[in-house]
Amino acid sequence: MKNIFSFWFCSFMICQLMAQPFEKKQITNFNYDSRGASFPIYFDGISHFVPSPIFFEAHKDNSINIVMMSYDSENDSFSNPINITNNDFVNINPVADASVDWYDDEINLFWQTNENGNWDIAHRTLKESLWLDKKLIVDTQSDETNPSLVLGKNHTFEERYEIEFTYEKENNVWLYQQKDSIINNEIIFKSNDTVKYSQASGIHYSGQPMAPQGLYLAATAKSHDSSSVIVFRFKALNDSVWSPIYRLYGSGYCENPKFCNPFFYYPFLSFERTSLNKKEIYIIRELDYFGQIPNAVPLVDYENKSTSGFNFFIYGIVGKLSKYTDYYFFDPHSYKIISNDSVYIARPWSHWNQDEEFYTKVLDTRIGVGNLGWGNWGFISYIIWEDSSNGHINLYGVKRLDEIGAVSDKILTNNFILHQNFPNPFNPKTILKYELLSRDFVSLKIYDVLGNEIAALVNEEKDAGEYNKTFDGINLASGIYMYQLSVGKNHLSKKMVLLK
Repeated sequence: MKNIFSFWFCSFMICQLMAQPFEKKQITNFNYDSRGASFPIYFDGISHFVPSPIFFEAHKDNSINIVMMSYDSENDSFSNPINITNNDFVNINPVADASVDWYDDEINLFWQTNENGNWDIAHRTLKESLWLDKKLIVDTQSDETNPSLVLGKNHTFEERYEIEFTYEKENNVWLYQQKDSIINNEIIFKSNDTVKYSQASGIHYSGQPMAPQGLYLAATAKSHDSSSVIVFRFKALNDSVWSPIYRLYGSGYCENPKFCNPFFYYPFLSFERTSLNKKEIYIIRELDYFGQIPNAVPLVDYENKSTSGFNFFIYGIVGKLSKYTDYYFFDPHSYKIISNDSVYIARPWSHWNQDEEFYTKVLDTRIGVGNLGWGNWGFISYIIWEDSSNGHINLYGVKRLDEIGAVSDKILTNNFILHQNFPNPFNPKTILKYELLSRDFVSLKIYDVLGNEIAALVNEEKDAGEYNKTFDGINLASGIYMYQLSVGKNHLSKKMVLLK
């Protein structure tokens, strides 16, 4: 018996298709093992590359190289494998960032390599369809491992770094930041005789000030007594001093913290908790719940099964967020279900559908989830995992399509209702509709994906009633925009797509 925890409610510009007849697809079939599918992180969750890339590890003989494949949305196919590395060493754990500037044709790829005899962090940039030369960006005599990108750096008013990731060295967690030739490389979690730190995840937080705005880093703290807890530190906006180390969650054996960043609003954090030999994925919904054990809840609740390997991404959406409201998780996500010695990949579509499960013979399979652009009918995403066939480990996946437009949903607050714009997508005009339940001061503004204000359509006191406001994007580029309605002290936002 499975009970799904309702933790995310989104009023989204894309309406999920109720029936999606997409079957399991074999993505790779080479003369080597294909492992660890990785999608670039996009600023708004949506790939603007045509074709869209994915990365994976090619395990052959004693070497492992990083390979990029391209996705063709018209034919729903993956092809054109290109070696990003091509050597006799071990290159693993690729992570890619395309979120520095949504409009730039640029991807920064990082991975872990042993080509100098120990582990270092390497970097290559895809710029204007050309791969620049590889650089060892962190290269010392010690091992540097497990690079993890810091999320949300475009969402803050802090100085934006072009490169920002955490990594592990000598049981410490480090933060690497770079802008032009200015580099900051510092220890954030330093180990000692009783505790060792690993598995860091970081995010810039700039939403409503329920918790201090700034940079948050979470990590796993494992003690010599074999206990393990999740800890965090933060550096407040416009401050140069890091907070002390706080315990984020410490019941059971906890590991693998992972932030997720919904556009502009509250990030949430997932982690894995083991208790009584059962592992479960837990969620903490908002930063101001950190350290409060009752507010961490299971993503799903299987009676006699374990879950792990939660992977997900959030489209650039915002909606009503209230600490007193349960949420549903609508966006593409997946996780592993472990029953005895069998592993299944869960494909959840929404809270009203039964999860589909795919058996895999690879017990340590890794899951990748990400967007691959949009086609004629909507945004395309894939869940990709590993299974064995033809004597090798190959990548398998299943497609998901989120339909653009045709959304009639609305969000109701205490004193107003906000509707989805219509039409959506639009070119170049669209209508923004809202309803006031009482007289109040109203502000209606348009923002681009970088948070820059584009237009102020309303900024005055209004009586109760229904209102329509036309927005003209004739002078704007195609892309994703946000409109925010503020009534008194309440704020709601939605996304809209301009397609020219």
